[in-house]
Amino acid sequence: MKFPFSRAADRGTGPVSLQRNAIGVVTRRRRRELLLWLSSVVAVVLLVLGINGTLSAWTNAIVHNDTNTARAAGSVALAEFDGADDTDPACVDTADDGTNEATCAGIDTYGGVTTPLAPGQSQTSTVTLKNTGSETGTLTLGADAPTGGSADADLATVLQVTVSCTAADGTTTTAYPADGDPAVTPATFDSVASPWQITASLAAGATETCTIGTSIPADTAASYAGQTISQSLTWTLTANPIP
Repeated sequence: MKFPFSRAADRGTGPVSLQRNAIGVVTRRRRRELLLWLSSVVAVVLLVLGINGTLSAWTNAIVHNDTNTARAAGSVALAEFDGADDTDPACVDTADDGTNEATCAGIDTYGGVTTPLAPGQSQTSTVTLKNTGSETGTLTLGADAPTGGSADADLATVLQVTVSCTAADGTTTTAYPADGDPAVTPATFDSVASPWQITASLAAGATETCTIGTSIPADTAASYAGQTISQSLTWTLTANPIP
């Protein structure tokens, strides 16, 4: 036996089928509404971005500096060696000190007190100066006022001092005093062209070998005998301006 509504149910027009159809219609409608809403949002976003991009080009001018670097300048440093050989350990190297300054007490460029000079005698001492820095510099030699001696007959006024320096290739770069100039004594060292320029261009790694000579003139009076004087010498390497 068939119920009266069985034919309608078979045709999809019964109460259950109508309810299902209604639900499907509502679902499809919501999907369409959701798609329309999402499409509207996307369109608005694209429109805003487009307008803002155009307005930004009108109202903002932007320059990027994408390469910004800095470099510390190089420096000079000075090492002093006893003798004409810069391969032996240095007496001092200013590069080892944070202040770039050092004192060498192990070299006596005036010859020392163990070999005293008599009138007419001379002696020499040789040192090598090396630029252990990274920049070219000007090397000079200066002197402090001498100490010791006698108030009546001061050895510092008669002891004669000479300085001669050569580059690594053997070229003489400095000779004090120059030919024809008066003799230099410890008493006049700091007033005769001091500081003396040894070389205006001591490159990084380059050396200057300097020989310091001291002598007592043959006619020096006996009143100077037995005196001891002392004088501090200062080698200075100053970096040349970078072009």
